Parts: sequence; structure tokens; C-alpha cells
Amino acid sequence: MRWEGDTIVVEREALGEEDLRIEPNVHGRYVVMGGHWMWEEVPVDAADTVHGIAERP
Repeated sequence: MRWEGDTIVVEREALGEEDLRIEPNVHGRYVVMGGHWMWEEVPVDAADTVHGIAERP
């Protein structure tokens, strides 16, 4: 991965695929892997480490 300005570029040439470009949304936030990963909310006590409190946009 590398930065090109505000864009994250995920290099996928080794996979024979085009690079994935992830740009920030209107709030300046980035979608994890450009929406290609699925995430689900888990109870806080199931996490090894919690870094702050997530705020919903």
C-alpha cells in the first residue's frame, strides 16, 4: 500500500489484478479496503484491545 495524495493505493500487480484505489469520503474517512472486507460489530468484552470510542457519522 502507498499514498498518492489523499488516495490509498493497494498494489495488486502480484495477483495479476489492477491496483485498488481508496479515496476518502466527504467526511474525510476511508472505507476499509474500499468496501471489499466485511466487518461486524462485536461486544467490547470480546476484543483484545479497544482504541477509543467509535462515533457514527
